[in-house]
Amino acid sequence: MRALSVEHEAIRAWCAAPLAQGQRACFLVTDQAQPGNVTTYTWYELHDNPLYGNPLGIPAPDLPLNSGNTVNIASLNPTNDGCSDSLGISFDTTSLSISHLCIRDTGIFYAVATNNNAGFLSNTVADPNTTASNMVQLTVNVGTWTAVGTMDDPRFDATYLLLANSDHFWVASGQDVAGLPPLENADVYTSTSTTAGTWGLLGTMHGYHLDGTGTLLPNGNVLLAGGSDGSGDGETAIEIAAGASYTVSGAAFPTPTTQQVAGLLPNQSVVLAGGQDGTFSNFYNTAYLYTMGSSPSHDTLVKSKGTLSVGRAGSRSVTLFGGRILIIGGQDATGPDNNVDIYDSSTTDENTTTYPASAYTISDSGTAGSGDFIAQAKCGNYVAPPVPVLPYTTSSTPWTKAPTPCMAWKRAYFTATQLDDGTGRVIVIGGEDNNGNVLNSIEVWDPNVNGGTGAWYPLGTLTPGGIGAPLADPFPATLLTARMEHNAILLNVVNPTTGLKSPKVLVLGGMGTGGSVLSSAEIIDPDWVWSPAIPSASIPASSMLNARTLAAATLLPNGTVLAAGGWSGSAALSQSEVLNALEGYTTATPAVVDEGTLQGTPYAPGAQYATITFSPASNVAITNYSWSISPSAGTTINGGQGTPVFNFNTNAAGTFTVTVQVTDQYGISTACSVPIVVTPPGWTINGAGNPPFVCP
Repeated sequence: MRALSVEHEAIRAWCAAPLAQGQRACFLVTDQAQPGNVTTYTWYELHDNPLYGNPLGIPAPDLPLNSGNTVNIASLNPTNDGCSDSLGISFDTTSLSISHLCIRDTGIFYAVATNNNAGFLSNTVADPNTTASNMVQLTVNVGTWTAVGTMDDPRFDATYLLLANSDHFWVASGQDVAGLPPLENADVYTSTSTTAGTWGLLGTMHGYHLDGTGTLLPNGNVLLAGGSDGSGDGETAIEIAAGASYTVSGAAFPTPTTQQVAGLLPNQSVVLAGGQDGTFSNFYNTAYLYTMGSSPSHDTLVKSKGTLSVGRAGSRSVTLFGGRILIIGGQDATGPDNNVDIYDSSTTDENTTTYPASAYTISDSGTAGSGDFIAQAKCGNYVAPPVPVLPYTTSSTPWTKAPTPCMAWKRAYFTATQLDDGTGRVIVIGGEDNNGNVLNSIEVWDPNVNGGTGAWYPLGTLTPGGIGAPLADPFPATLLTARMEHNAILLNVVNPTTGLKSPKVLVLGGMGTGGSVLSSAEIIDPDWVWSPAIPSASIPASSMLNARTLAAATLLPNGTVLAAGGWSGSAALSQSEVLNALEGYTTATPAVVDEGTLQGTPYAPGAQYATITFSPASNVAITNYSWSISPSAGTTINGGQGTPVFNFNTNAAGTFTVTVQVTDQYGISTACSVPIVVTPPGWTINGAGNPPFVCP
């Protein structure tokens, strides 16, 4: 094959990490035919990312280019400094025969190599839609979404989790039509290791549980607590789901409760905290401890000794180490808030090291319970931070606020994800603030800061993990797209150099500014710090097949990400899809100057031998031929090694493969094979008579 080639390069120091790890993708582009003779590489782009603007000067995304849009890479990055270009696209042209392309973007790119030699690579191509041998197309795409069937009932705003056997994804309740009573069943997706999974309904509940909580219990059952009927009536009942069977628990909320949070403790009890009555009139600051009995009728629900700092609903909770539950944000009677509470199941309240009086108030004055308490973070007077706007430069105003016990932004309808790298960090993403703004900010709760008491800071403003020297450029990270009511999935990523976990967070769908429902997805690097070479903590992933908000999503055991259901903006969705390879780089092979063709002479009955001839293409000079046939048993070779003509004889019926390896004047070796079908007393080439067989 005589053309430009492109491959993912992971050997250069500035190319060590692939896109899936939130850093950069690097590609090596080589002129295979005439190394050293290429004078210019010109790159076209058919995609522009709003984060970086339009670095190649394309007038509009996804439109064919004309000659006025070509940009010589030397002028874009004249210092040839690898991947230091702040625009997200960088080039290294130190070798005339090799161009290194570094991309932190997704899209379609075209490389055109030009020289003054006649024949191959002779002309500059102005339009990438023109087929030419001096062009290679590179498509950079993080992942591929594939449809995997439909749910039995379309639904949005459902409760969902992976069941104990991990290959069953349980999606319960939710609504199929806005304003109507919610669904009273569950749909279960069964995944496999190699093929698309299947959906199936699983039982009928005894009541409505829209916006209730589902908690996987140690015995494999699911605790389905509270919720509402979607029309203002909250639910007091708690049900136990065991397969397709639902049993009403003997434990129940004393008042209708929906939009609470739930967390499983090491002692197998479940904390149920906060919520509202279904009318958004009464917001609860109470917490309860659910304990399984010998049967559901013997279950108990005991009020905690502590209370939340403020009554609120729609919070997010994360189970921490040591029987603690972090309860974050949500919505109170005045709107979204930034409050943070930590439920602690220990029996020792006087722990000023973990909960210093300067940062927390200990609440343990409720009715007698199990000895638990709640540490209420002291938020102080709230001042809304400025909205982060990219791109940053070295002259941008850095973040100066120190880490605090509460979030910097008030937020509801966000996501909270705990990392699995042993740091205990929790990443909070997006949401809506108290002024109705859809947020693009990302915050971190880090238990290692402030002497181990834990605090909040915007991602990118403190050394990852809370340990190390202050950052020179502490700029807050942002999403590529502001979003709320989205999904966030922790990805299992391992650094190929260190072998250590390097977690990334996939963010998908949701509702954007102006109420638009999103199909876009992006991957956040929790260890990001700003630099001109890496201006954003987030990189775009492939967009979903369906725009969806309030969807169900999870990482499946086979490594794919499943997104199901949700609201399209006009209707509930039943479609589901999976994100396959999280790192995707593909090249579309252009038309090339082929090395030549193989063609045979028909083998007539009684003839001495059959002949196969290799005919070089124009402007190609073959310096060596090497022939072989397989299987060789029963065949007789009558000459041809080192020549363009191969002769053989066989009396056996069957399929044979004749292979020739040719070396051209540029030293490039190409192997070309053709199948031979022998049916005495005759034979055919390639099973279809005697056509020429093109060798690339």
